Amino acid sequence: MIKSNHEFKPSGQRFVAITLCLIVSGCVFTGCHSEAPNVAPVASRPKNNDMVNVVNKQESDNVVASLKTIRNAQTSSYAHTGGRYGSFDQLVRNQYLPRSFAGERPIVLGYIFTLKFTQINGDYDTGAAYTVNADPVEGRGQHFFLDKQHVIHYRDKQAAAETDPVFEENH
Repeated sequence: MIKSNHEFKPSGQRFVAITLCLIVSGCVFTGCHSEAPNVAPVASRPKNNDMVNVVNKQESDNVVASLKTIRNAQTSSYAHTGGRYGSFDQLVRNQYLPRSFAGERPIVLGYIFTLKFTQINGDYDTGAAYTVNADPVEGRGQHFFLDKQHVIHYRDKQAAAETDPVFEENH
């Protein structure tokens, strides 16, 4: 620490000295200097197809995240209700899903989500098994399907099914 024999009596001088010290310290610690920053050249704007691919990837990532949220909600429902899966309304009512998923076929993030309970041993009970389709409202974009084993499949131009390719995270 630097010692000084000089005392600042007026509070105005103390304020100025402290402010000056803070500015100098800020410049030292943040690397302030008088040169202009070295700016990289601006890259050319991406081609339209590249932009579409970025949007499609983000969109598909959001839908896949929603399908995983539904899967987790169903897992919680199954564990807390003695082995029964729930409808969208039941999952919302029990706070396993956000309210945006309320209804028979909720529209979330521009996709219609359809929950179906599948037959196992001749039983359509909600405890049997379920599948979920996620189809774009506009009809354009990827379609997704969450199968009974909780695997996500996709298809480009029509509703996805269990026989379609498996969606991988780095798709």
